[in-house]
Amino acid sequence: RVVNRVFKNPDRWDNRTAMVLKDWSHITFMGMSALSAVMEVGTVIMNHGMSRVFRTAFHDLDGAMAQIKKSAISEGAKAGALMDINMGAALAGFSETGVEAALTSRPEFWLKTAANKYFLLNGLATVTTKLKQLDLSIRVPDLLDKIIKVGDGVATTDEIADLARHGISKGDAERMAKEPIEEIDGVYMANTDAWGNDDLVRIFRAGVKQGNENTIIAASAADKPMVADGVV
Repeated sequence: RVVNRVFKNPDRWDNRTAMVLKDWSHITFMGMSALSAVMEVGTVIMNHGMSRVFRTAFHDLDGAMAQIKKSAISEGAKAGALMDINMGAALAGFSETGVEAALTSRPEFWLKTAANKYFLLNGLATVTTKLKQLDLSIRVPDLLDKIIKVGDGVATTDEIADLARHGISKGDAERMAKEPIEEIDGVYMANTDAWGNDDLVRIFRAGVKQGNENTIIAASAADKPMVADGVV
């Protein structure tokens, strides 16, 4: 697949027309798109369980829980799990064709600006970000709990298999368990900035990002139709 394929002449009238129609379609067809994201609450519940999701979602007043959530969300940001929303990378990967005219009229410029901000205004970006943060608040401590169990030699086969699905082998988990992982009220915080092994940090963050993106799905280059690559 080719992402953001660049045409020979992006200033040509047909390419500019395509961009105008694309930007206009965002505004006219995606007004209620935030509603479709609400169903992903069910995905989070199926991944982590009803009690854990609601306990995490509604315990912000608990100082310890608030600190744990903040740490987990920060870990997700470092892993790049929130980049697709905050940086607009998801929208670009899904809809950008690589046709960016060097010289555009003011109406074209303002239409593109409106299209880029539209998903913030209609609530889709906000809902998706909050769901990603909720998933991270559960996923990071859960992975750390399994890693600690592997280090203590008490992990079950299912727990080891779950870590493996996140790209963390048993050997990796044993080494991660020796890193300075913090604990508050029996819940773990990664504190990867203090880890001494950069390879383990990379593996852990990749696992966090993979799990988060497979739960709260945002558009990617893989969602583009083949015609977007210039192939019919």
